[in-house]
Amino acid sequence: MRHIPTCLALATLLAGCDSPTQPASAVLNSPDLLNAHVGEVVREPISDVIENPCTGELLTLTGEALHVFNGVGPGAESGNFTHYTDYFKISGTAVSASGTRYVFNEIDHFNFESPSPEAPQVTFTQREGAHLVSQGPESNFIALLIFHITVLPDGSFIITTDLDSGACLG
Repeated sequence: MRHIPTCLALATLLAGCDSPTQPASAVLNSPDLLNAHVGEVVREPISDVIENPCTGELLTLTGEALHVFNGVGPGAESGNFTHYTDYFKISGTAVSASGTRYVFNEIDHFNFESPSPEAPQVTFTQREGAHLVSQGPESNFIALLIFHITVLPDGSFIITTDLDSGACLG
């Protein structure tokens, strides 16, 4: 059931960034190169078709995507960060082919930490929540996900899920 929120989050993440560590933004230069900062806030309208995991119906979604990025590091202008946070909020309304109306809200918060730019081990944390609330008798879909991803010096990954739930309620 969690593929819809995850796909939306990843599509939004990729649309808002040149690469996973380099946002499409102007650099705000700092006199201290070890603490160079990049910050960006982008709002844009969205229109998409998504599947309601509770009913299988396709929904036409319209609304707004908010993307807030903050990164700090010695090579911020080239996307070389020691720390960054990426926040996405997608909200809007949706309607199914049968006429059922929904309110949609998804929030993704992504953190990256590295002790130094060429560190052999880095950590990513992603928090994701999605709510698809029916304005009628249909079920509501609620998803909550928290992932911790550690890249080890040998290139292998350790992925843990602290909270992983998705449910059709109502």
